[in-house]
Amino acid sequence: MKWNIEKEKLFIIDESKINADESSVYNLIANHFFNNDSNVYIINNDKLKFVVSYENFFNNKFDLQRMFIKDFVFINEDDNDQIIEQKFKNTNFNYLPVIDNNNHLLYELKSNKNSDELRITKSRWDILYKDNDKVAIVLNKYTFKEIYVMGTLKSKLYNYIIINTNFKCFKLDSNRNNFISTIKKDNVLIIDTDNINLDYKKWIYDIQKYNTNISCGKFMSIKELCDYSELINFKNLYNNSNFNCCIFEFQTPETLKKLSFNEKLRISFDKHYRYYYSNLDDSEIYKIVKKVLGKDFTPEFIKSRNEMTGSVLKNGVCYLADSNNEYCKVVNGLRYTANKNGFYKNKINVFGACIVYGAVVNDEDTIPSLLQKKINNYKYNYEVNNYGARAIDFYENIRTADSLNIYKNDVFIFVVSPDERKELEKIGINGIYKFSDVLNSKTAFHDYFMGEPVHCNSKANKVITEYIFDNIKNMLKNNNIQDSNILIKKANINKNKEYIKNPRLMEYLKFLESKKRNTKNNGAVMMNCNPFTYGHLKLIEYASKKVETLYVFIVQEDRSYFKFEDRYKMAVESCKKLPNVVVLESGTIFGTFMTFQAYFEKETNSEIEVDASLDIELFTSYVAPILNISKRFVGAEPVDKVTQQYNRNLMEILPNYDIELFIIPRFEEDGKIISAKTVRKAIEDKNMDLLKKLVPKEVYSIIKNKYIKG
Repeated sequence: MKWNIEKEKLFIIDESKINADESSVYNLIANHFFNNDSNVYIINNDKLKFVVSYENFFNNKFDLQRMFIKDFVFINEDDNDQIIEQKFKNTNFNYLPVIDNNNHLLYELKSNKNSDELRITKSRWDILYKDNDKVAIVLNKYTFKEIYVMGTLKSKLYNYIIINTNFKCFKLDSNRNNFISTIKKDNVLIIDTDNINLDYKKWIYDIQKYNTNISCGKFMSIKELCDYSELINFKNLYNNSNFNCCIFEFQTPETLKKLSFNEKLRISFDKHYRYYYSNLDDSEIYKIVKKVLGKDFTPEFIKSRNEMTGSVLKNGVCYLADSNNEYCKVVNGLRYTANKNGFYKNKINVFGACIVYGAVVNDEDTIPSLLQKKINNYKYNYEVNNYGARAIDFYENIRTADSLNIYKNDVFIFVVSPDERKELEKIGINGIYKFSDVLNSKTAFHDYFMGEPVHCNSKANKVITEYIFDNIKNMLKNNNIQDSNILIKKANINKNKEYIKNPRLMEYLKFLESKKRNTKNNGAVMMNCNPFTYGHLKLIEYASKKVETLYVFIVQEDRSYFKFEDRYKMAVESCKKLPNVVVLESGTIFGTFMTFQAYFEKETNSEIEVDASLDIELFTSYVAPILNISKRFVGAEPVDKVTQQYNRNLMEILPNYDIELFIIPRFEEDGKIISAKTVRKAIEDKNMDLLKKLVPKEVYSIIKNKYIKG
């Protein structure tokens, strides 16, 4: 990861201005973010107090106080490259402030994380794309009239939507005017596949700000789509009677009632937590940190904090990078859980952010390690695994959980934020336990936390572990349960293919089943026949000699000079003398404007770029298997760039499906290639003699009766 020093873009507001005129400050921040994406910094007595990020502004655009980030990640001027890189990895922001030992703002560093985020999103999307029920189920619940897709992955998402849903789908470029005109439409959904959606949110905000009567369609990023799909999938899994799951909400300053005065000060400013990572020479802060960490506060321990492992992506799921750190080991992508003492029949998997990972404690004092010790004492045969990671969100957690084998009697524990708890309640998941309930029941819990209450020391972790154990012990089974090794079905295993697949596609595949012949060595030709010519007939005759049955598909889309009913009739009549040839309509999906848009636009845009992946995927995945097609025949194309590109796509893709491609040279008449375009010119010129040379008599008759005027 690279970063740049950004000294010129610093945007600073003195805190006194906020108290004097919040409205004016809000407008200042808004104007900044409408033209820049760098942070806004709030200072008090020349010292950095709050940060407002680009993301946080647009997520809380009408709430000034909620925009202020007090527990922000910062960079100390003495941090080395390794520490800086790690801090960027642990935050969602592209800009981080650099401060000196006196908390003065020096400059900011910028990291271009969009490429990393897009890479991660692509990886996640690939997983969901293969397991295609998750997203389809979510999309099929929407009532939008149309879906528009934009960004780097738009072709992939477009293909997915056409195959797996009933929606009309269109590709959209990132042009501001096109975007705004589309979002103004009633009942549309725009999905941005680049994840860089804040620019588009800003455009929507502009519409709503200056045109209050305009209703906007819905806009989401592909990350939001993936996250929500995972959430719904989790709901289905949660409702599985065999899935033992317990959810807890971690404590925040707002949910704790008995914080001491000093603790409130530390949480509001959080300098002691910074000290934890930065070796500040401040004796008073040293005393505070020493009081919280106790015996663990040693130079070696502090050094281990700055060397804690980062995250890696495996098959779309985030894991920790392995590490031999003495105080925070990572083995096979998981923080080490102490107190394991042999083979365990079942698992307790614990998911969450800093509080589960154990941001300020050693391996022995994490919540999973303390829970393992408790489990052992009660002689339950369960292995506890720590799937925690710093700054991880619930969506990451459920992606990880869904990647695991789930056995009956296993227990899954999720620790979520208050906002994540609200999202779960929105989809009907209730009964979530709160760590604040047990902490608030104590007479006092001074000096439990390093900054934000999610950074718990060992004393706090012991209290929380007891609370977790009390609420999960009814799920725990003894050692002799016979069915403990039975794998339960996860929600995404119960695929309703008939529901997921486009009904038009299902209907067409049933049609093909009714038309197929009991032969195995079969071929296919796809033709528009605009109109049917001797060139088409000769290609069909050639192909029919290479196979047992030749299926000729006539493009059903009515976007051509000749009507479909006429083009189809031309082919049927011309092929009557070929007994092993079956002429079929292509259907309303296969070979249509939706699947192969470029073909129908080539007359007006000769430079158009072909994306034939969906059309070919439909053919190879659905059509070919039903009809036992092992050969595909196309005519060579020396002129038409769109057809040339399509043929190249076929050459690349078909061999992967054991389908042989034959490219047949174009047939000539009087030394000239027979083309449908030449026929249409002869019709315009009423050149009947030339027409007779170019088309079979059956076609000539149809053209003469229906298309020759006068």
